[in-house]
Amino acid sequence: MVMILPWENDNYALRVTEPGSTIKIVSFLASLDKGNVKPGDLFEVGSTGRMQVGPRTITDAHRMPKPVLSIEECIAHSSNVGMGRVALKAFGKEPTEFKEYLDKYHLTKNHLLI
Repeated sequence: MVMILPWENDNYALRVTEPGSTIKIVSFLASLDKGNVKPGDLFEVGSTGRMQVGPRTITDAHRMPKPVLSIEECIAHSSNVGMGRVALKAFGKEPTEFKEYLDKYHLTKNHLLI
């Protein structure tokens, strides 16, 4: 008999959540490709690990080692706040450009996994 635990039927990807690691990498690559963010740029993640964007609060899962991280450290420490700040710097004035990068990377199409 196979026992199915309650959380095994939960499709985490379909819930409304903060950006996962995939979107962090996409944000990183798109921001670098756009050219207004470059390696070594610094981003404030603060000491609370929280950032307000409109009505939503973005949080980090764990405390960051310091309040300001380079773009590389934002990726290395998987900082939601840091990557949120990266994406805002790159696409805050033209958010539809980010959607264009999602299209370019073929992330807006339904894909069948076989």
